[in-house]
Amino acid sequence: MNAQRMVSRLLEDDIPGGSQIGDAHATHAVDQRELRMGIEVEMEHTTDPKVAEEIALDHLAEDPRYYSKGRRKGMFPELANGGGAGPSQNGP
Repeated sequence: MNAQRMVSRLLEDDIPGGSQIGDAHATHAVDQRELRMGIEVEMEHTTDPKVAEEIALDHLAEDPRYYSKGRRKGMFPELANGGGAGPSQNGP
């Protein structure tokens, strides 16, 4: 089994060391624009979209506007020029 496959299997349920809150947070329970922005941002840290999604869900479980707020503060340069999902429901 190659390393990528092993990592994917380990991450099927959750990311070791990741937030348990996000693990239980269903993708349909979050703003889909926020989730798309989050996946784009977190793909900077992984090549696996599922891992990026889980990291994003962990952040969104803590703060449902995490990526919108971070974009406004300039924390996510990959979202600066309309990247991600475009404007969030509650502002630019």
